[in-house]
Amino acid sequence: MLQYLYHNGGYYLTNTPLFTAANRAFRYGDSIFESMAMQHGKIPMLNAHCQRLAQSAKLLQITLPESFQPEAVAVVCRQLRVLNGNPEHARIRLCLYRADGGLYLPPSNTGNLLIELTPQKNPCFCIGLPGVNVVIYPRPLLSYTPFSHLKTGNSLPYIAARLYAGEQGAQDCLLLNHLGEVAESTNANIFWMENEQLFTPPLASGCVGGVMRQMLLQRLLPDMNVSCTEKPLQTQALLQAREVLLTNATSGIRHVATAEGKIYGNTVSETIQQRLLLLTQGNV
Repeated sequence: MLQYLYHNGGYYLTNTPLFTAANRAFRYGDSIFESMAMQHGKIPMLNAHCQRLAQSAKLLQITLPESFQPEAVAVVCRQLRVLNGNPEHARIRLCLYRADGGLYLPPSNTGNLLIELTPQKNPCFCIGLPGVNVVIYPRPLLSYTPFSHLKTGNSLPYIAARLYAGEQGAQDCLLLNHLGEVAESTNANIFWMENEQLFTPPLASGCVGGVMRQMLLQRLLPDMNVSCTEKPLQTQALLQAREVLLTNATSGIRHVATAEGKIYGNTVSETIQQRLLLLTQGNV
């Protein structure tokens, strides 16, 4: 079945040529994006995703289209769902990239909007999924910058880490920063249980400021009366943790089953995932 996408006000087949060699996302990684889940036609945390994209665009001086509002994005995504066969579950990618032209100095800050919808067979947030087997990339790939918390088109560290995971027979890879601290995985923020306390690395570790991470820290965990502290994650602490959780906006919470031979539990991750399901059913 042919699939459709949205680009700058129109709907096109996914095999339609949209870019030239002057495209700045291609040339310089001059783009930002959001990955979102769609459940039964609804998009949990849509407002948070749109807000983060708008904040990222402001920081990078990319002008958002005038029509970029959560309600307008929801309308486009619903239409894409219809055009792509009305799937029950889907993954959505919002991408904003700067207009063509120039070298490092762009002649224009006009933003172009691309929205893609990919049908999924299973719900994005599920209970009882098997844990993730991870490895640690052997060399530092990340460092803190004013842009390190953004989701940008420069994904080379994550590509290198995912290739390494495949070579090691693992499903995901944890990335170290320049201080040798564990910052995140290739597509998720990380939380861990240490002495019955939940922790997560601060943004100063170089990790992405994920929407699901924000949801846990600002709403979900406080609602559960669970405290969480930001602190750097040393490899030794990771290997001594009771549980390790990976969080992102398209799969919710997944527990780490093993890391470098260490076996982890999943009691806390299952409890938090159940709470997340209750919230997303209300289309938060």
